[in-house]
Amino acid sequence: MALTMEQSVKRFNKEIKRELKERLIQNAARFQKTIAMRVLRGVIKLTPVDTGRARANWQVGVDKRPVSIVPPPIDIADDANINEKTLAEDTFKKGSNELEVLTVLRQVVWIVNNVPYASELEHGSSQQNPEGMVRKTMARVARFSKETGKSL
Repeated sequence: MALTMEQSVKRFNKEIKRELKERLIQNAARFQKTIAMRVLRGVIKLTPVDTGRARANWQVGVDKRPVSIVPPPIDIADDANINEKTLAEDTFKKGSNELEVLTVLRQVVWIVNNVPYASELEHGSSQQNPEGMVRKTMARVARFSKETGKSL
């Protein structure tokens, strides 16, 4: 039995709505991952470095808050093969690997630093970055999110 024009239009509209909803969810999940990656990269980059312990302790969890403290790396002052850049790259790689499981929009992303003095660093105890890591990064990411969100 052939469909009427009205039935065909209704079926078409239903298929279009389903496809749009699917794509919106996929795009939103991708956007969430992009934002999380920007936050992670920003806080790592802005973390002051003395021994490298604080920078190495940025951790990511999806739907579960990391609670451990990463064992301190070899003091970067004592090892010519380790520098601030490689430490930042290694920390980012570990965190971004955790973000690979982020596929569903309603997942909670935790980006934490559990060293006991992280809060002190955030609130100006280091002359390297007295404005903090998190506040500065979140302001930058908020601007990016606002501008990018307009185009979605």
